[in-house]
Amino acid sequence: MKKLITGNAGILPASIANRILALQNLCIILFILLLTLFIAGCTSPTNQIHVTGITLDQASISLEIGEQTSLTARVDPTNATNQKLVWSSSDETIAVVDANGKVSALGNGQAIISVSTTDGRFRASSNAFIADYIYEIDSAEQWHRAIEEIKNYGDNRSYLIHIMADFELSGLGENEFTFGDVISINMIIYGNHTISLSSIGSLLRIGHRQNVTIRDIVLEGIEYNEKYPLVDIIGEDAVFSMWGDATVQNNSGAGVWVQDFARFILKDNSKILNNVAGIALGENSTFYMEDNALINNNGERAVSMSRYSAFYMSGGVISGHNFTSKREGCSGVQISGTFIMSGGLITDNETHTTGGAVFVGYDGTFILDGGSINGNIRDAVHVSRNGSFTMLSGEISNNTGSGVELKQSSVFTMQDGVISDNAISGVLIFSGNFNMLGGSISGNTGYQGGGVFIHGGSSEISFLMSGGVIYGSETSGVPADLANVSRDIGAALYVHNIDDVLLQYGDGTDILPHIDGFEYYTDYTIEGRSVIDR
Repeated sequence: MKKLITGNAGILPASIANRILALQNLCIILFILLLTLFIAGCTSPTNQIHVTGITLDQASISLEIGEQTSLTARVDPTNATNQKLVWSSSDETIAVVDANGKVSALGNGQAIISVSTTDGRFRASSNAFIADYIYEIDSAEQWHRAIEEIKNYGDNRSYLIHIMADFELSGLGENEFTFGDVISINMIIYGNHTISLSSIGSLLRIGHRQNVTIRDIVLEGIEYNEKYPLVDIIGEDAVFSMWGDATVQNNSGAGVWVQDFARFILKDNSKILNNVAGIALGENSTFYMEDNALINNNGERAVSMSRYSAFYMSGGVISGHNFTSKREGCSGVQISGTFIMSGGLITDNETHTTGGAVFVGYDGTFILDGGSINGNIRDAVHVSRNGSFTMLSGEISNNTGSGVELKQSSVFTMQDGVISDNAISGVLIFSGNFNMLGGSISGNTGYQGGGVFIHGGSSEISFLMSGGVIYGSETSGVPADLANVSRDIGAALYVHNIDDVLLQYGDGTDILPHIDGFEYYTDYTIEGRSVIDR
């Protein structure tokens, strides 16, 4: 017998009433679920107020060893939902920082104190300079007093000199050193100000086992100072570094001269500008160029290297030099030592006579393992006088002369990389040996031999091609005395005025050029990786 349920709506069967009750319960559950989702949505990450930036109250701090100070971070906007921050030090042997931004000085040198959001999207930093002694200087008088104290403190000390204003200093004579004969000192001179030279001489002279860094400082030279570099680095383990936006400029002599086992480091956004000569490297000296550094002077060359010197370029730009002499030389880097280029750019340098943006000579060695040499006026790389050039990678392109020119018993080995779009042959050989193991020579032009042009004048010439490709080269025409030679011959390889030149490919077969209807002119074309005797 069916049960009856009595209510305001009348009497319903029990089965229908149960269904209505279940539906009511389901509606309550759905309402609670929707309410929960609504509340969660109001506090979900999509409705949070996100951080848009972080700033620190001090761009740099200076501490003596054992001191402490605090950095204060500001999160923007100030009502951001998540204001948790992560603090860190680039070198905890120099300075450490706790979770609240308190910095403790532990050792000599510089560390970068950073603060970031927990997700790492936003970051701010401050330079922490740590030393035994700190000076704040705003005049030449204060400078001289500080220097005398440094000389008296003796060896094995570290110093911070914070330059607080512009001032002038008189030049140092040949036998005067800025910090005397103290050794094993570490010095950081920093500040957004200019120290100017007021009389003939050097502004800084750094001696044996003295390590000096300038950061953001401008060193200003003068006219009629041809005999003196603005910065002179002399002696074993003497080190001079330029960081930040440090600049050496406007000297009528060299900007920096590195001598006798000394080292020079040019990094960050530092610059050598508008000096008659940029950097001179003496025997056994070393120069490192990194990051976004710039060498741009109004003189004949950027870097001049002596025997046994070394130059390592991993970044930066060398540009704007003009070599006007009629002798063989260069407008960018002149190499008698060893130059290893693994990055950076050499561009917009001009050579008026024989030479190039990079000149390798006097037993010098150039290794190109990255970076670019392009947009120079005349040759990109000129190898002469027993010089050696090895191309491991990188690019030589869009120069108004040859990509590579060989003279006087020089050697060029191409393992990889690109030589392209140069106006007077990819490789031009007057004397020397070209070994092509890989890479590509393409899109170059010339009177003959847009790819490779072997010119007469020496029997000491060989071209060994065991890899790589030469393609897309063009000849723009020939001089009047060669008017009987077709304009399109020798686009890839042209041999001129040589009765006996060694040409080899892969299997080592000698290919002796012969007269092809025109006395002294022989044409070879390289298609892909094969040599075709025309």
